[in-house]
Amino acid sequence: MAMYGRAILCLVSAALSVAASVSEARACTCNAQWMSITWPREGDADVALDTALVLEAMDLDAIETALVADDGSPVELVERRRFEEGDGFTCSKLEAAFLAPRAPLAPNTRYVFRVRNAGPLELQEGGARFDVTEELRSFMTGTRAQSGPAPEVTIEAFGVESPEGRSWEVFVQTSSTEPVFAFGRGRWGQQLRSHDPRFSQGPMKLSLGATECAEVALIDVAGRTFADERQCEPSKCTRAELWSSTCGGELFAELSWDDWQRVPDGCAEGLTQANCTLSRSSPRANATVVLIALALVAMRRRTSGP
Repeated sequence: MAMYGRAILCLVSAALSVAASVSEARACTCNAQWMSITWPREGDADVALDTALVLEAMDLDAIETALVADDGSPVELVERRRFEEGDGFTCSKLEAAFLAPRAPLAPNTRYVFRVRNAGPLELQEGGARFDVTEELRSFMTGTRAQSGPAPEVTIEAFGVESPEGRSWEVFVQTSSTEPVFAFGRGRWGQQLRSHDPRFSQGPMKLSLGATECAEVALIDVAGRTFADERQCEPSKCTRAELWSSTCGGELFAELSWDDWQRVPDGCAEGLTQANCTLSRSSPRANATVVLIALALVAMRRRTSGP
């Protein structure tokens, strides 16, 4: 009897141990603080005299910035715009700021943009902790300001149908020869994406999640909005293929621009009741279920026995 009871206890204990290890494996860690200079790029030349300096950070209020010319003279910066970014798969939000010189920069002059983190950068993973002192970005101005007509814009909005509703994938193409920033608003908050035609081929992509309509604003390197569009009817739709997320829940497998070119135009009836494909469960999670089932069967036999 005692041995039988100990066997049941071992099965339950093993099941709980496996469950704990699976739970630990699914845990996610995030940066407590982070910053990055998005524009200009290091070594850029012929930068517009009225360019914006684009900075992303976890907390912009904790960031110190400075712009200095090659002769050591400081340049006064003003904040032209600020956006708050959100993401459904990370633990916190980002902020993006467009800073601009109060007066146009001098032509054919080298500048250094310095961003200093006023506090430590902590990583929750492994308890790591270290300081980020500063990030530097040097660039050379040209002879002109940002001017001319707004570039041509094409925005393609596609729908991915799942039991949760329609998720939006938006692709943006412009005729601009300079970097363009796209600010999208969707289910997972707001997000900022940059696209530099010198280094990136094809359209810029934003995944907005399950939301009623796709909203995208396009911003030039001077921080000016040259397009702001809202689309509520996608030109194409497809069923979602879901995959398990290590942070919990499911994510749908996103399609590339080339993938979407193989999807026929239009949104057929019944896609919202799609039979979604889930990834296979974790072997350790399956083991947990099996061990618990065996323990319950053993306990039932024990209580119903002679």
